[in-house]
Amino acid sequence: MTVLTGANSGGKTTLLETLCQVQLLAQMGLPVPADAAEVGIVDVIVFHRRHASFNAGVLESTLQTVVPPLTDDGRTLMLVDEFEAITEPGSAADMLHGLVTLTVDEDALGVFVTHLADDLEPLPDEARTDGIFAEGLDPDLDLSVDYQPRFGTVGRSTPEFIVSRLVANADDRKERAGFETLAAAVGQEAVQRTLADAKWSQD
Repeated sequence: MTVLTGANSGGKTTLLETLCQVQLLAQMGLPVPADAAEVGIVDVIVFHRRHASFNAGVLESTLQTVVPPLTDDGRTLMLVDEFEAITEPGSAADMLHGLVTLTVDEDALGVFVTHLADDLEPLPDEARTDGIFAEGLDPDLDLSVDYQPRFGTVGRSTPEFIVSRLVANADDRKERAGFETLAAAVGQEAVQRTLADAKWSQD
Protein backbone atom coordinates (compact mmCIF):
# COMPACT_ATOMS: atom_id res chain seq x y z
CA MET A 1 0.00 0.00 0.00
CA THR A 2 1.72 3.13 -1.23
CA VAL A 3 0.77 6.80 -1.23
CA LEU A 4 2.71 8.26 -4.17
CA THR A 5 3.62 11.94 -4.04
CA GLY A 6 5.87 14.27 -5.94
CA ALA A 7 6.64 16.65 -8.75
CA ASN A 8 4.09 18.09 -11.14
CA SER A 9 4.66 16.45 -14.54
CA GLY A 10 6.95 14.00 -12.74
CA GLY A 11 5.43 10.82 -14.12
CA LYS A 12 3.16 9.74 -11.24
CA THR A 13 0.17 9.08 -13.50
CA THR A 14 2.38 7.35 -16.06
CA LEU A 15 3.70 5.07 -13.30
CA LEU A 16 0.12 4.27 -12.28
CA GLU A 17 -0.79 3.45 -15.90
CA THR A 18 2.31 1.26 -16.25
CA LEU A 19 1.41 -0.69 -13.11
CA CYS A 20 -2.07 -1.27 -14.53
CA GLN A 21 -0.65 -2.43 -17.87
CA VAL A 22 1.81 -4.81 -16.20
CA GLN A 23 -0.94 -6.34 -14.06
CA LEU A 24 -3.36 -6.77 -16.97
CA LEU A 25 -0.76 -8.18 -19.35
CA ALA A 26 0.61 -10.59 -16.75
CA GLN A 27 -2.85 -11.91 -15.92
CA MET A 28 -3.48 -12.43 -19.64
CA GLY A 29 -0.26 -14.43 -19.89
CA LEU A 30 1.42 -11.85 -22.11
CA PRO A 31 4.89 -10.27 -21.82
CA VAL A 32 5.07 -7.14 -19.68
CA PRO A 33 7.11 -3.94 -20.33
CA ALA A 34 9.87 -4.76 -17.84
CA ASP A 35 13.26 -6.46 -17.80
CA ALA A 36 11.96 -8.60 -14.93
CA ALA A 37 8.72 -8.60 -12.97
CA GLU A 38 7.11 -10.65 -10.23
CA VAL A 39 3.36 -10.17 -10.48
CA GLY A 40 0.79 -11.69 -8.15
CA ILE A 41 -2.73 -12.45 -9.35
CA VAL A 42 -5.64 -10.29 -8.20
CA ASP A 43 -9.37 -10.74 -8.70
CA VAL A 44 -10.24 -7.11 -9.42
CA ILE A 45 -8.28 -4.14 -10.76
CA VAL A 46 -9.67 -0.68 -9.97
CA PHE A 47 -8.05 2.05 -12.07
CA HIS A 48 -9.44 5.48 -11.24
CA ARG A 49 -8.14 8.47 -13.16
CA ARG A 50 -8.57 12.09 -12.14
CA HIS A 51 -11.91 13.46 -13.35
CA ALA A 52 -11.86 16.30 -15.85
CA SER A 53 -15.46 17.23 -15.04
CA PHE A 54 -16.82 18.41 -11.72
CA ASN A 55 -20.54 17.66 -11.96
CA ALA A 56 -22.63 17.16 -8.84
CA GLY A 57 -22.61 13.37 -9.09
CA VAL A 58 -18.92 12.74 -9.64
CA LEU A 59 -18.10 12.11 -5.96
CA GLU A 60 -20.96 9.65 -5.50
CA SER A 61 -20.23 7.78 -8.73
CA THR A 62 -16.52 7.58 -7.86
CA LEU A 63 -17.21 6.15 -4.41
CA GLN A 64 -19.64 3.63 -5.94
CA THR A 65 -16.86 2.56 -8.31
CA VAL A 66 -13.95 2.23 -5.87
CA VAL A 67 -15.50 0.98 -2.60
CA PRO A 68 -17.54 -2.14 -3.58
CA PRO A 69 -14.55 -4.01 -5.08
CA LEU A 70 -12.77 -3.63 -1.74
CA THR A 71 -15.65 -5.01 0.29
CA ASP A 72 -16.40 -7.94 -2.05
CA ASP A 73 -14.66 -11.29 -1.73
CA GLY A 74 -11.35 -11.63 -3.55
CA ARG A 75 -8.17 -9.57 -3.74
CA THR A 76 -8.26 -6.09 -5.25
CA LEU A 77 -5.57 -3.88 -6.77
CA MET A 78 -6.43 -0.20 -6.25
CA LEU A 79 -4.76 2.31 -8.59
CA VAL A 80 -6.20 5.75 -7.80
CA ASP A 81 -5.00 9.05 -9.32
CA GLU A 82 -5.61 12.33 -7.47
CA PHE A 83 -8.80 11.36 -5.67
CA GLU A 84 -8.77 14.83 -4.09
CA ALA A 85 -9.71 16.45 -7.41
CA ILE A 86 -13.37 15.50 -6.99
CA THR A 87 -14.18 17.49 -3.84
CA GLU A 88 -12.81 20.21 -1.55
CA PRO A 89 -9.35 19.52 -0.06
CA GLY A 90 -10.37 19.07 3.59
CA SER A 91 -13.07 16.51 2.88
CA ALA A 92 -10.95 14.88 0.18
CA ALA A 93 -8.10 14.27 2.64
CA ASP A 94 -10.49 12.68 5.15
CA MET A 95 -12.08 10.45 2.52
CA LEU A 96 -8.75 9.51 0.98
CA HIS A 97 -7.43 8.56 4.42
CA GLY A 98 -10.53 6.40 4.88
CA LEU A 99 -10.02 4.79 1.48
CA VAL A 100 -6.36 4.01 2.22
CA THR A 101 -7.38 2.54 5.59
CA LEU A 102 -10.12 0.44 3.97
CA THR A 103 -7.65 -0.82 1.37
CA VAL A 104 -5.30 -1.96 4.13
CA ASP A 105 -8.11 -3.44 6.26
CA GLU A 106 -9.37 -5.49 3.31
CA ASP A 107 -5.85 -6.82 2.59
CA ALA A 108 -5.87 -5.23 -0.86
CA LEU A 109 -2.94 -3.82 -2.80
CA GLY A 110 -2.90 -0.17 -3.75
CA VAL A 111 -1.13 2.89 -5.09
CA PHE A 112 -2.79 6.25 -4.42
CA VAL A 113 -1.35 9.28 -6.22
CA THR A 114 -1.98 12.46 -4.25
CA HIS A 115 -0.70 15.92 -3.34
CA LEU A 116 -2.26 15.63 0.13
CA ALA A 117 0.16 13.18 1.74
CA ASP A 118 0.90 15.43 4.73
CA ASP A 119 -2.84 15.62 5.46
CA LEU A 120 -3.18 11.82 5.55
CA GLU A 121 -0.94 11.24 8.57
CA PRO A 122 -0.96 9.00 10.45
CA LEU A 123 -1.26 6.29 7.80
CA PRO A 124 -1.87 2.65 8.75
CA ASP A 125 1.36 0.78 9.53
CA GLU A 126 1.06 -1.24 6.31
CA ALA A 127 0.98 1.90 4.16
CA ARG A 128 4.04 3.82 2.98
CA THR A 129 4.53 7.28 1.46
CA ASP A 130 6.88 7.44 -1.54
CA GLY A 131 8.06 10.49 -3.49
CA ILE A 132 9.11 11.28 -7.05
CA PHE A 133 11.45 14.28 -7.18
CA ALA A 134 12.10 16.90 -9.85
CA GLU A 135 15.70 18.06 -9.79
CA GLY A 136 15.38 21.26 -11.83
CA LEU A 137 15.31 22.35 -15.45
CA ASP A 138 17.86 21.24 -18.02
CA PRO A 139 19.42 23.73 -20.50
CA ASP A 140 16.43 23.23 -22.84
CA LEU A 141 14.13 24.11 -19.92
CA ASP A 142 12.76 20.57 -19.81
CA LEU A 143 11.95 19.21 -16.37
CA SER A 144 14.68 16.90 -15.03
CA VAL A 145 13.06 14.18 -12.94
CA ASP A 146 14.34 11.20 -10.96
CA TYR A 147 11.57 8.78 -11.92
CA GLN A 148 12.53 6.17 -9.33
CA PRO A 149 10.33 6.86 -6.29
CA ARG A 150 12.21 7.40 -3.04
CA PHE A 151 10.64 5.08 -0.49
CA GLY A 152 9.34 6.52 2.77
CA THR A 153 9.69 10.13 1.59
CA VAL A 154 7.09 12.76 0.67
CA GLY A 155 7.90 14.27 -2.73
CA ARG A 156 7.44 18.00 -3.29
CA SER A 157 5.24 19.24 -6.13
CA THR A 158 7.91 21.85 -7.14
CA PRO A 159 5.63 24.31 -9.00
CA GLU A 160 8.55 26.78 -9.23
CA PHE A 161 10.11 24.62 -11.97
CA ILE A 162 6.95 24.77 -14.08
CA VAL A 163 6.51 28.52 -13.49
CA SER A 164 10.19 29.12 -14.33
CA ARG A 165 9.74 27.45 -17.70
CA LEU A 166 6.60 29.49 -18.42
CA VAL A 167 8.40 32.75 -17.54
CA ALA A 168 11.35 31.87 -19.75
CA ASN A 169 9.21 30.81 -22.72
CA ALA A 170 6.72 33.70 -22.67
CA ASP A 171 7.10 35.83 -25.80
CA ASP A 172 4.33 38.29 -25.05
CA ARG A 173 5.23 41.00 -22.50
CA LYS A 174 1.83 40.95 -20.77
CA GLU A 175 1.79 37.18 -20.68
CA ARG A 176 5.27 37.16 -19.17
CA ALA A 177 4.16 39.69 -16.54
CA GLY A 178 1.28 37.38 -15.66
CA PHE A 179 3.63 34.42 -15.18
CA GLU A 180 5.95 36.63 -13.13
CA THR A 181 3.02 37.37 -10.82
CA LEU A 182 2.69 33.61 -10.32
CA ALA A 183 6.44 33.42 -9.78
CA ALA A 184 6.14 35.92 -6.94
CA ALA A 185 3.38 33.78 -5.43
CA VAL A 186 5.38 30.52 -5.50
CA GLY A 187 8.66 32.21 -4.61
CA GLN A 188 10.38 34.63 -7.00
CA GLU A 189 13.79 33.72 -5.58
CA ALA A 190 13.27 30.01 -6.28
CA VAL A 191 12.12 30.77 -9.83
CA GLN A 192 15.11 33.04 -10.54
CA ARG A 193 17.50 30.47 -9.08
CA THR A 194 15.98 27.77 -11.28
CA LEU A 195 16.33 29.91 -14.40
CA ALA A 196 19.90 30.85 -13.46
CA ASP A 197 20.81 27.19 -12.89
CA ALA A 198 19.39 26.24 -16.29
CA LYS A 199 21.27 29.09 -18.00
CA TRP A 200 24.50 28.20 -16.17
CA SER A 201 24.19 24.58 -17.31
CA GLN A 202 23.70 25.78 -20.89
CA ASP A 203 26.74 28.07 -20.75
